[in-house]
Amino acid sequence: MPMIRSSAPGAGRLSTREAVVALEETDFLTDRADVLTDFADVLLVAGRASEAADAPELALSLYELKGDVVTPPRIRAAIAAIRPTDGIR
Repeated sequence: MPMIRSSAPGAGRLSTREAVVALEETDFLTDRADVLTDFADVLLVAGRASEAADAPELALSLYELKGDVVTPPRIRAAIAAIRPTDGIR
């Protein structure tokens, strides 16, 4: 469950987007993937589900690139919940 608390609309989205950008060019694949899944949570809470699936799809590829075998099933389930008609792996 997302843990987002803010009194200003969009504040969580802005700080999470900044984290995505800050980590974008690093080699910290797991950190990048984690931030992307957090960003998707922020978008979902903000009612922007149509934008939310792109972030966990990228996160999924990063987790797989890192060799993580535990997290991808959870990310696939999250993507399926956002885009129930897409056949994501």
